[in-house]
Amino acid sequence: MPADSRAALKHLISALALGDGFQFHIVVSQSPRQIRQLLATLAEAVPARRGGSLRSEHLAPYDILPRDAPLDGAALAALVTTHLDAFPAPAAAERLVFALDATFTGEADIPAWRLLFRRMNEQRNALARRLDAALLLCLSPRLEAAFAQEAPDFWSLRGVSITMEAETTAADASPALQAPTVERMPANMEAGDEAAGRELAREVDRARQRTLAHPDELGTQRALLIWLNRLGDHLALRGHTNEALTAYREALAITEHLAHAEPERADYQREISVSYDKLGELMAALGQGEAARDFFQKALAIAERLARAEPERTDHQRDLSVSYNKLGDLMAALGQGEAARDFFEKDLAISERLARAEPERADYQRDLSVSYEKLGNLMAKLGQGEAARDFFQKSLAIRERLVRAEPERADYQRDLSVSYEKLGNLMAALGQGEAARGFFQRSLAIFERLAHAEPERADYQRDLSVSYIKLGDL
Repeated sequence: MPADSRAALKHLISALALGDGFQFHIVVSQSPRQIRQLLATLAEAVPARRGGSLRSEHLAPYDILPRDAPLDGAALAALVTTHLDAFPAPAAAERLVFALDATFTGEADIPAWRLLFRRMNEQRNALARRLDAALLLCLSPRLEAAFAQEAPDFWSLRGVSITMEAETTAADASPALQAPTVERMPANMEAGDEAAGRELAREVDRARQRTLAHPDELGTQRALLIWLNRLGDHLALRGHTNEALTAYREALAITEHLAHAEPERADYQREISVSYDKLGELMAALGQGEAARDFFQKALAIAERLARAEPERTDHQRDLSVSYNKLGDLMAALGQGEAARDFFEKDLAISERLARAEPERADYQRDLSVSYEKLGNLMAKLGQGEAARDFFQKSLAIRERLVRAEPERADYQRDLSVSYEKLGNLMAALGQGEAARGFFQRSLAIFERLAHAEPERADYQRDLSVSYIKLGDL
């Protein structure tokens, strides 16, 4: 599973463990098997976090409705409604998940799903009141765009979105997504990446054609936006920055159009800030610091406006802290230490406030540990060793608590090893070799465990080799 998907899965587990009642999350996959595996993972991970138990229903209409003809929209809507109405209330200490599986979708079935999505949009408030459970909508990539187009209000309720890595098993893949046609992608892509890129490019082209045919429908614009951002992310992750830049700029133009059409929609404003952030990250990767700063500052201005308008919205506060973080990272990279410190301190103030308000939220505690670490990195870079040690130790204390609470979490273990490594680096720079050795040995012990548990993880192997080098250099 790619790193961003693993991170989204952790957020989903946290959301289900910490929340009760109705939630809405999206999983993008082309494989019913992946959905079954995901539900099995949730059944173990969520009770481990919150206690009690997790019970799920996996509704796959393709296992129930006739398959000798395209899905009938009315029959599909009736089936889903019947199952939702019959879904029970949770027992004591029980978390419920209702997974609607639309991953195995042929082209001929899409109109039926579109009809269901429109009805879901019309009944979103009633459904949210009635369903005392988390709704997991499991969609093929093509249906994700259709859902955003047909159910824009329901779409805005989404919490976590996970995109699963495509499987290569032909029997489990959607027939609508096989036999790709050839479209031009960057020449240095590997075969698997090239196939995925061509598929994304085709979806962008289809969405663009629908937008040209229906220029006044905001839903088609939103669908095109989703595919452009996905294509841009795919290209940027593989270092194809110029092609990614083209996709992100087109996505930005669409978000600005949507926001202009409905200026009261906070989610459209947020999408503009996301587009600015993506462009800022690309400019930073290209070494264009001033352009990156311009985009990040535009994103920050939106985040500040949204946070002022609804100060009780913790998601807006968290977005604001992310904006401060991005500008802090950029200023540090440009050698503007004081400006970086100002942004990092603003980020820290928000992180401390959120962690204080909801101390049981592990994600807020982790955010706070990152904020301390960022300031520690900056102080070390500025030669302020004592201040750096103070921030690193505060970050370490949080990470040790998180590991004690959930020792099975590999991401927490890795965070802890990084904290030990940071303190080891600092002690070595301050001439305290024995203290440095102690921290490096603790870091190494964790990396050895992680690499042994998941030997196929190249990042763990790389971390392990760096730990050996650091100890060897002392």
